[in-house]
Amino acid sequence: MSSGAYAFFLNISAKWVAGIMATLAILDYMATSVLSAASATSYLSSQFALPSAFGVFPLTIVVILVFGVITFLGVRESSAMASCIFVGHLITITVVMGAALVYWIRNGNDILISNWQTPHPDTNVASLIWNGFCLGLLGVTGFESAEGYLEDLKPDVFPSIIKYMWICITVVNAPITLLVMAVVPMSEVIDDPDSSILTLAKAASGNSPWLTYWLVIDAAIVLGAGVLTGMVGVLGLFERLSKDQILPPFLLIRNKWTGVFQYIILFFMVLCVTLYSTTGGDVTSLSGVFAVAFLCVMVSYALANIMLYTNRPRLSRGNATRVPIFVSTIVFGILVGALVGNIVIDPPIFKTFVIYFAIVHAVLLAFMNRVWILRRILKITGIGATAFVPSIRSTPVMDMGQTLYEENLSDSADMGPSVDVPIDIVRLKNVGSSSVPQRAAAPVGDQGLAVEAVEQEEATEGRNSPQLVTQGFHRLVKAFNSMLIKSMINSLRNHPVIYFTKNDSLTRLHRAIRYIRQNENSHKGNIRLVHIYQRVEHIPKRLEDNHRFLDELYPKIQIDLIFIQGTFDPDTIHAISQRLNVPKPAMFMSCPGEQFPYKIEEFGGARIIMD
Repeated sequence: MSSGAYAFFLNISAKWVAGIMATLAILDYMATSVLSAASATSYLSSQFALPSAFGVFPLTIVVILVFGVITFLGVRESSAMASCIFVGHLITITVVMGAALVYWIRNGNDILISNWQTPHPDTNVASLIWNGFCLGLLGVTGFESAEGYLEDLKPDVFPSIIKYMWICITVVNAPITLLVMAVVPMSEVIDDPDSSILTLAKAASGNSPWLTYWLVIDAAIVLGAGVLTGMVGVLGLFERLSKDQILPPFLLIRNKWTGVFQYIILFFMVLCVTLYSTTGGDVTSLSGVFAVAFLCVMVSYALANIMLYTNRPRLSRGNATRVPIFVSTIVFGILVGALVGNIVIDPPIFKTFVIYFAIVHAVLLAFMNRVWILRRILKITGIGATAFVPSIRSTPVMDMGQTLYEENLSDSADMGPSVDVPIDIVRLKNVGSSSVPQRAAAPVGDQGLAVEAVEQEEATEGRNSPQLVTQGFHRLVKAFNSMLIKSMINSLRNHPVIYFTKNDSLTRLHRAIRYIRQNENSHKGNIRLVHIYQRVEHIPKRLEDNHRFLDELYPKIQIDLIFIQGTFDPDTIHAISQRLNVPKPAMFMSCPGEQFPYKIEEFGGARIIMD
């Protein structure tokens, strides 16, 4: 699935861990887009005389906005454009390397020997090699962004993409570094380390500007594609975060002409411009944020591979090759070492990264815990009640054998294609039953009395609270809380969540409810336990009794038990999603085994929450 390490950890760990990975990915996408735009304008300004009104700072912002508009127009779907940029870049690099190689052959090894003999303050060869590796690892960026296209690719294509990316980097990065050392004097490299390849092109062409201009134009195009890469990657990530009820759902509104998520693009452009403006256009600071964020994302992939063995050992991999655990562990150690090495080489980059990480993650945490925050606001104002009446919809108990056909299913974009699957709901327990009204302290059908009782309790608490403000303002705050904040809380908590249970294990059911309570702040008001069976006699005997026990154990949660006749497959899950109006990212399951005939991605975002 797209959205990278966030989706990965969402299925193998707690949601707060996935939130950290989402923050790292957001920072990486932001730094990639901003740094690519700033580098492109820097290349252009170094070789072309730009108008005074179009300095590097304003032009960088213009580039970000222009590529935001390009993304808005749907160019992210253009594989032809990506292929043209890729082929053009390979041709450019090949010409530069060929010219440098010819120059090296003609002029001999004098420059290479001189550079090798240039003294360095650090005489420890091993330390120099390790530092070179740590810095060189930053040149493999792109691997962490490739997963943003996973759901747009044909099956089993992604491994080939990664392999060819590795080949291209291997045959380009190391030889170009060697050519720079053989053609460009070390003094020029030290004076302008960020433009070493431009210096290489200038020297290899005999100070003729044609190759330099060619390289600058190519660099601007490729770096512009880097801006687009960040925006495309964040589209998939923000879409998933919105579907998981972390970010606001209005971000999922598509533009009626281009079909893209217009508010995600707008929001990301604002983030990028804000990041660039707050740094004052300091590319060094941006590079530090990018370096740490990129390496952290790469570390997260290695860590995720290790956690697959510990948290989801039964997970079916299909035709995918299992990476040996010792390989994942070695790679994890190397990446962590490279991350620490870069921080040791340039300590300020970590301080800058921590500041931006704290800001972005605080915003994400606020969205993840907005129900908790709203309830704290009620307490701080001194007039909020701590108890809320769960929303009770009067749903009749289905008779055994009643069959519901999915003939008029919605075919919205996030639900997948419409299907015609019969669903036989044998029994719907607890919805409208006596246990819920007992929790609300009111009989069924008389919810007005329950609401009135809670309001009276709130009024009593309000009279006993200290009078910190005037009576008129106090009434205004009370009216605001009761009409706005409580309605927001109820709207957030009224989203049901489904857990598909295969058996009647009380331990597993309890673990599932605990996971939802701890991780799903917006969903934990209504949990639906769904058991899919093929024959009535196959229904676990203790499932109903265990459901009643859990229902009494968690009096503040509405826990329903639903039996559905059918098979556990993607079509059935899709039909249930449409019939019960529960999005697939709000559907949870235990980890399927090796013999499971379907891939996890076929379930449209349904989440694995336990092994």
